[in-house]
Amino acid sequence: MAQANARPAVAENASLSECILAMTKGRLGAVLVTKDRTLVGIITDGDLRRMLANHSNIGSFVARDIMTPDPSTIQSDTLAIDGVDYIRERKINHLIVLNEDNDFGLVHIQDLIKEGLI
Repeated sequence: MAQANARPAVAENASLSECILAMTKGRLGAVLVTKDRTLVGIITDGDLRRMLANHSNIGSFVARDIMTPDPSTIQSDTLAIDGVDYIRERKINHLIVLNEDNDFGLVHIQDLIKEGLI
C-alpha cells in the first residue's frame, strides 16, 4: 500500500491539471479525492481518458466533476487474499484501504502481483 505521505490525493475542487500532476507524482495511475480530509472519490487514468474522449471543453473541470464517488474500499484488517478477491470480482486496478480512524491508503494491483498474491 502506498504510504500515507506518498499516496496521491487532491481536494474535490482541485483543477484538472492538479489532478494529473498528483496522479503522475504518485505513480499509481490514480488520485484520491478528499473533502475536509475525508475520502469522497477516486480518479483513475481510465476516468481521465473517458472524460477526454467525451468532452471537448475541459478547461473548467475540477476533481469532483471527474471522480468516481463512493469508491470501493476495504478495511485495513481485511486479509490480503480477500482484497485480491475483491479486486477480481469488481475488475478494478486500485483498492482503497481504510483503518478504524478513516485514514486511507491506496493499493494498486501491481502491488499485489509484486507480493506474489496474484
